[in-house]
Amino acid sequence: MVIRRRNGVSELSLTSCAAAIAIALLPNASAAQEGPDQELEQVIVTGSRIARPELSTASPIAVIGAPEYALSGTTNVEELLNTMPQVIPGEGGFTNNEGSGVATIDLRGLGIQRSLVLVNGRRYIFFDARQVADLNTIPAALVAGTEIVTGGSSAVYGSDAVGGVVNFILKDDFEGIEATAQYDVSDEGDGQVANFDLTMGGNFDENRGNAVVFMNYMRRESVLAADRPQSFFFYVDGVDENGNPALVPGGSSSHPFSRISGFPTGGPALEARPSVQQALADAGLSNITGFGFKFDETGQNVTPYISPDDNYNFNPLNYLQLPQNRKMFGTMVSYDVTDRLEGYAELMFVNNLVETKRAPTSGGDFQEIQVDSPFLPQSVQNLFAALDAT
Repeated sequence: MVIRRRNGVSELSLTSCAAAIAIALLPNASAAQEGPDQELEQVIVTGSRIARPELSTASPIAVIGAPEYALSGTTNVEELLNTMPQVIPGEGGFTNNEGSGVATIDLRGLGIQRSLVLVNGRRYIFFDARQVADLNTIPAALVAGTEIVTGGSSAVYGSDAVGGVVNFILKDDFEGIEATAQYDVSDEGDGQVANFDLTMGGNFDENRGNAVVFMNYMRRESVLAADRPQSFFFYVDGVDENGNPALVPGGSSSHPFSRISGFPTGGPALEARPSVQQALADAGLSNITGFGFKFDETGQNVTPYISPDDNYNFNPLNYLQLPQNRKMFGTMVSYDVTDRLEGYAELMFVNNLVETKRAPTSGGDFQEIQVDSPFLPQSVQNLFAALDAT
């Protein structure tokens, strides 16, 4: 045996010390080997030193992968994005009033025109003059991942990225055939959503190129506010039967069958106009107030408008879930010409129909009206003529 020495210390001695320490730390090693075999069921990682560059860069990047889209059952990409803390829900499948039937994203609440949408790192097509993208036209089945940046993006992309940037990365290396079908229904048995996806693709020319063809059909049924007790009424601040503050059913003073107001009522204003006072009595409107009077559904009978009893509850006719019918198909082809040059082509056709529904609204304020209009009952014509005469 040859013992070499380095810096005055024997290597054999160091090895012997390490072995002795290892034996001392495992006094029951032989006993553990004699026990029954145990199967590891679960490993919980409470901390990690794995580098996460998206969490340490100057502009943190939130990443949503393809498994999240698959596990969440997302048919429209905005449904999953709206669960992110940096996203304020914009227009979507549950936006009826003040909605245009599209799906948008609002980063940090700075507005949809300040939230830029990219697909594969390139600006996506927009649907109107505001240059806002409709997320309904992005196929969820083809999304490989989504990157969300909410800081410092305007320096790169301009003022339309003040709120941030959302980049959808589509699968450009798909191989094989994938078909999925999904059917959703609410607990109440309505609001059905049927979705079908078909994706086909493959590589060519020794994996230098890839071609993908995809198709999607989605149909979503509507749900009205009248279908749920919590949304049937338009609630306003008020008091309950005990006089305590509470939310009570309310409505709009703009009646769907029309309400007319703005003429003198009560007191000296009417005493100075006996012809108007008599016309009101003939029409059955002697006890009229400043709210005026309303027509019935025939338009031939009028009654005094009493608030809040006659306030119009417009909620039941509005959609809670918008009906949607979407047909989408397209293809993507990419080819690596060189290591630094890639050619690509993307073609897409989308036929997306989304219906919105609003309750009847008033015609507005009019300064002039035809007194002898045949659409007005005779009693109202006489009232308007008396007002003109005074």
